[in-house]
Amino acid sequence: MSAKVTKPIVLRLVGKETLDTKDIMQKYIYNSDFELDIKGYVSDSELYELYAQSKYILFFSHSEGFGLPVVEAGFFNTFPILSDLPVFKQLTNNALFYYSYERDNLDEIVDNIVNLEEDGKNQYFSVIESMCDKYKKEYSNSAKRICELIKF
Repeated sequence: MSAKVTKPIVLRLVGKETLDTKDIMQKYIYNSDFELDIKGYVSDSELYELYAQSKYILFFSHSEGFGLPVVEAGFFNTFPILSDLPVFKQLTNNALFYYSYERDNLDEIVDNIVNLEEDGKNQYFSVIESMCDKYKKEYSNSAKRICELIKF
């Protein structure tokens, strides 16, 4: 790790445990400057609480459908650290930095987070706000349309 971590960091792993998760745990659990907290599956309310408590959310995704968790995290002002999947780039207008999910280097991700802390991430928050506004309007329109359809 080239960047120096000066504040305590807790990496919470949420969701399905995969072989990649196990590899990450084996590589970093005893050899890191951060605490590893393995949550597994959590309820929606627990997930929203974790979003609200977190500064960053890291998506290890190798594949992704729409990317709704990225939008959800944005609503909680949780900054997404994203792999370079096309859907993530589309959601964020290709305006953030992205890591390659094919590279086995969590240090690169930690370095980027530390650099964000040092340099500030204000320049990126307009991207997150824009993404949230766009999808909030779309969800609202969809909900209105569904209500109209079920009224008969």
